[in-house]
Amino acid sequence: MKKDMSGDKNQFLQWVDLIIITVIMFGWAIFYSMLGFYEITYQGGDIEDLTTFTSSQNWERFSLQSIILIIVFCYLKLRKFDFYQWNITWSLRSVGKGILLFIIAASIIDIFGMLYVDEYKALSSDELSIFQEWWKSFNFSIIPYALLNGFYEEIFFLGICLAVKPKSLPYALAFSLIVRFSFHTYQGIDAAINIGFLFGITLYFAYTRWLNKNLLPCFLAHSIADIFGLSFIGYIIY
Repeated sequence: MKKDMSGDKNQFLQWVDLIIITVIMFGWAIFYSMLGFYEITYQGGDIEDLTTFTSSQNWERFSLQSIILIIVFCYLKLRKFDFYQWNITWSLRSVGKGILLFIIAASIIDIFGMLYVDEYKALSSDELSIFQEWWKSFNFSIIPYALLNGFYEEIFFLGICLAVKPKSLPYALAFSLIVRFSFHTYQGIDAAINIGFLFGITLYFAYTRWLNKNLLPCFLAHSIADIFGLSFIGYIIY
């Protein structure tokens, strides 16, 4: 691991660190996602049952992720990781960029869906609009959970996975996209591709090319997606 010139802090993580942290943060999620995918693919399971969470489930996940974050941060502390290399800058401008990033990412996924996925066909007159469907299943407990989850996931994908030596960045990016895909398979392959690859790549390029590596807009964009779903155009035309 490379050491910071200003002290004994390590700026770069090794692959063994990424594997250990991945198992800690997402091992359980990948396992249960694969079980869910098997259930809906081979046993006729209902995706809606697997993707609808009660208030108690949201708070359980909130508590679990909080504990896991503490464990991971302790691990990084033991590894003398330089936390100060993470840029998390709060401002109205960064909040605005987070909202705009969500709109861009969700619109890309909407366009992809309209071109390739049948579920984006126009709704008939007797069906609820996307917003009505969202409000029907809305649970206020999703807000605190989404805010934590946006941080939880993007601090891993953008903050931890990309904290490798420059020559390893392409491989670390590919690794992060595969992990992102792997624990969303319970929502179906189409959704896992949207979230794992389209959303992941959009956030990566925004983070590295537009946001000056400010993580906060990425946290916020992810949290908004958790609350409303990865759709923007769909709310307007359906």
